[in-house]
Amino acid sequence: MNLATLLKKVLYSVSLELPNCNTNPSAVLVPLRESDGDVYLILTRRASNLPHHAGEVSFPGGRFEPERDANLLDTALREAEEEIGLLRDQVEVVGALKPIVTAVTNFHIYPVVGVVCDRLNYSVQTQEIARVFEVPFSFLLKPDAIEPFEILFDGGVLKNYRFYYDGEVVWGATARIIVQLLDIAGSEIEHFLRVKKNSSAVQS
Repeated sequence: MNLATLLKKVLYSVSLELPNCNTNPSAVLVPLRESDGDVYLILTRRASNLPHHAGEVSFPGGRFEPERDANLLDTALREAEEEIGLLRDQVEVVGALKPIVTAVTNFHIYPVVGVVCDRLNYSVQTQEIARVFEVPFSFLLKPDAIEPFEILFDGGVLKNYRFYYDGEVVWGATARIIVQLLDIAGSEIEHFLRVKKNSSAVQS
């Protein structure tokens, strides 16, 4: 079984309906790439001059634009192409995660998960993206890789997550999306990597 087939069995189906709530609809692509016996999560660091979430680590994505997007799947794929040059025909959409709502900016973020081809040549839109980098699941699956913490907000307490990798701190909505992905598909990906490793050992 390949990675795309495995993920299609455990992820939510992609919904083409817009959220019926008083939030800013947006979508991100959660791109996964299999290479060299590991699975990699593709992330970006946003440029420091942006009006929202400047300098933060995020997935490729952005706000729903009704004049350009038929649905939030269109948004995720369009933004990934614009921001990092990831073409639609390089992405196999395998499912989705539950939406995340940001507390401060009130964005309703719909995460679409896609498996991309092994070798990519990123074409980065430098006005929006400062860096593209990848995080291996061999790191994310470690028990102490991701740290939970709490934030005081609007008189209440918000549970959040963060981790550090390659000089970057990943937290907020992006970390919450990653934790959700690990909760749903982490054990399957771990098993997939173990099988691949054992198969390679037998062949060698």
